[in-house]
Amino acid sequence: MTDDTTTTTAQHTDRTTALAAHATELHGTDPTRPIDDLDALRAHLTDARFVGLGEVTHGTRECFQFKHRIVRFLVDALGCRAFALEANFSETLAIDDYVVHGDGDPREALDGIYFWTWNVESVLALVEWLRAFNADRPVGDRVRFFGVDAQYTQGAVDALRAFFDTVDPAFLGTVRGNLDEAADDGTPPQQDDAIDTQVAAVDRLAPRIRNRLDAHRTEYAAETSADRVALARRHCRVLEQATERKRHFPDALREADTLTHARVRDEAMAENAEWVREFTGTDILPVWAHDAHIARTGLQYGERVPSLGQHLAARHGDDYWAIGSAFARGGFQAIDTAEDTENELIGHELDDPLDDTIETALDDAVGSPAVLSLRQARADDRLAGWLAERPHFQTGATFDPTSPAAELVTYDYTVAFDALAFLPETTRARPLDE
Repeated sequence: MTDDTTTTTAQHTDRTTALAAHATELHGTDPTRPIDDLDALRAHLTDARFVGLGEVTHGTRECFQFKHRIVRFLVDALGCRAFALEANFSETLAIDDYVVHGDGDPREALDGIYFWTWNVESVLALVEWLRAFNADRPVGDRVRFFGVDAQYTQGAVDALRAFFDTVDPAFLGTVRGNLDEAADDGTPPQQDDAIDTQVAAVDRLAPRIRNRLDAHRTEYAAETSADRVALARRHCRVLEQATERKRHFPDALREADTLTHARVRDEAMAENAEWVREFTGTDILPVWAHDAHIARTGLQYGERVPSLGQHLAARHGDDYWAIGSAFARGGFQAIDTAEDTENELIGHELDDPLDDTIETALDDAVGSPAVLSLRQARADDRLAGWLAERPHFQTGATFDPTSPAAELVTYDYTVAFDALAFLPETTRARPLDE
C-alpha cells in the first residue's frame, strides 16, 4: 500500500467517524412514533423564526413522513401555530379551513391546489394530524395552514370575487370583467394561450383593488373582520405576484427569461412566508418546499438565482434554519422524461447512491435514518473542506431514469443547509387516487 493510499484511507476513516459523530439517529420516519429522538434539535430550533423543510425529490414518502415528524415536534414542543407549503396561497386556504374548523373535504382541498406532489397519502396524514391537534383547542390556539407560492391567478380571483360580493357588490360590478379576464382556471403557463390577456387585466385591476381596500378598510372590517380584509389584500398581492411570473413565461425557453421567472417566484414565496408569520403571530414558521428552494445558496440554473431560503437567510440570518434531505437508495415518483415515453407520473428506483456523493458518505457513516448537524460538522476540521463542494442527487417534478447522473447538483454544505436528513431507503409517495 502506498503512502498516498494510506493517507486517503485514513482521511476516509476520519471523515466517516466525524460524520457519525455529528449525526443523530432517528427512531424512523413513521409520523405516529414518539418524537423524543428529535429533542436533540431543540437547541437549534428554539430561537428560529423560519424552519425550511426541504425534500430531495417531490415524491418520496419517507421524506414527507420525516417532515411530518418535524412539524409535530415544532407544534408540540415549541408552540408553532402556523405551517407553510410550497403551494399556491389562495387555493391552499381550503386546507386551512379544514385543519382549523373542520370545514370541507381534505382530499378535495389537496386536489384543488394543482400539484400532484401534495396529492399523496403522506401529506394527507399531516393534514389530518393538524386537524386532530386543533379539534379541541381554542380557535386562537390552533395551527393555521398556508401556501406561499404564487403561480396561478384563479384562487385569488375567486377569493376577491367572494369578498367584494359580500362587502361591496357595487364595486365588484365595476371590476368583474377584469377579474374574469385575469382568471387562469389553474392552467399551467406553458399550456396557457391567454397569458397576455391575464397580464393586461391584472395590470388594470390590482391598483384599483388595492386602493379600494385601503380607502374602505374600516367599513369592510366592520362588515367581515380585520383578518378578512388583510387576506383580501394578500389575495390581491398574490394576483400581482403570479402575473409577474406569467409576464416572463411566454419566452421561458430562453435562459435569461427562465432566470427571471424563477427569481420572481422565489421572491414571492419568501415575501408570502414572512406575511404568514406576521399575520398568524406564530413565533416559528415551518416552510415545506424542495431542497432547491430551501437552500441558502440559491437556485441552480446555470447561474445562481436567489432562492426562497436565500432571501429568508439574508433577512433573518441565523433565525432561518434550513434542513435539506438525502437518500441512498429506493423509490420516488416523478414525471418520466426519458426519450420515447409519454411523460407520465410513475415510480422510479435508485439502486444505490451515486459515486462520490454525500449520500454515499452518509450511507457508510450512519446507514440508518439520521439528521446530520451541518452547523456542527462545518466547524469540524475533518469535514469543513470536504463539505464545501459535495455532489448530491436531487430531482424535482421530472426525472429521466436513463440518466440519473444528470440530476447531480453540487452544494456548499458549509452554507446551504444547517442540517441534512438522511434516509438510507425510501419508497414512492402514494398517490391518493391509486
